[in-house]
Amino acid sequence: MSITVGISDFIDDATPKAGEFARAAEAAGFDALGIRDHQADGRDAFVRLTVAALNTSRLTLYPAVSNPLTRHPSVLASLANTLQEVAPARAKLVLGGGDAASGEMGRRGASLDEMRDAVLSIRRLLAGEGVRFGEGAEIKMLNTSSPPTPVAVNASSPRMLELAGEAADEAVPMVGIHAAMVARAREHLAAGAKRAGRPVDTIPVTYMLPVCMSATTEEAQANARGIISMWLRRKQRLFGVILREMGMDIPPVQGPGDLPDALLPDLCDAMGLVGTPEQCAERLQRVVAETGAERLHFLVYGSTGEYQATLRDFERVILPSIR
Repeated sequence: MSITVGISDFIDDATPKAGEFARAAEAAGFDALGIRDHQADGRDAFVRLTVAALNTSRLTLYPAVSNPLTRHPSVLASLANTLQEVAPARAKLVLGGGDAASGEMGRRGASLDEMRDAVLSIRRLLAGEGVRFGEGAEIKMLNTSSPPTPVAVNASSPRMLELAGEAADEAVPMVGIHAAMVARAREHLAAGAKRAGRPVDTIPVTYMLPVCMSATTEEAQANARGIISMWLRRKQRLFGVILREMGMDIPPVQGPGDLPDALLPDLCDAMGLVGTPEQCAERLQRVVAETGAERLHFLVYGSTGEYQATLRDFERVILPSIR
């Protein structure tokens, strides 16, 4: 089985460094690269993706993750098409609800209906079709690529997973890595695909895995605590739903301090790759064996200063465990 692996650019450095990171990721054996799309960074994701494209020859490139509120769907379509022109057959657009980015604009994230409208509108524009927004005139993009840039949906809740199965070119679940969580995500994808009358096995699925890697297990788990608490605060996330169905006695969570120390190892094991490089490699092997996942994207948390060392750990320890 051939496994495709992507990674998010996790360095906090000036935009020209995006090319340096992209080259290093490609050399380390990654197949894809995502770049965070958040206006508070003060660095535009699509500019950084263009820099990455001009410095690589093989990586698939995408924002991880854009949303249809901070950028209008017509703007996203244009940006996605432009990236495809810069990196032919190496671009895709990944969309989510944008809760964090929208919150900084004083509004909630995109609703399910807003997401559905955005995905369908963007796909039509990228295919060269006409689209009407509100009371405006029908518009078409003057320049489009063939084939069109794929549009993926990043999903962590049942309804968003079903939307991915119904309307997107690709699904990017971020639900945790326990086999029961992955199985439930696939059920929701299948329900959405059935509603749209298309076979679910024709929809590519890329699982987004958080990674907290450190020299010691304790340090890695401490770094993961904040991510887990954020996931558990959002009650619609499949992660918390499945854990409670499995009988895990999780108290109400408002912050990292609310997580019982006794539960932390099991929570980390269910969420992502947490531990030393060797422990992360072993956990990744189990994920692939238990779920049969063929496409993975690693969302690395922690220190951004020594990214070369982190990429070396992936190249020498983690990626060989599944190849």
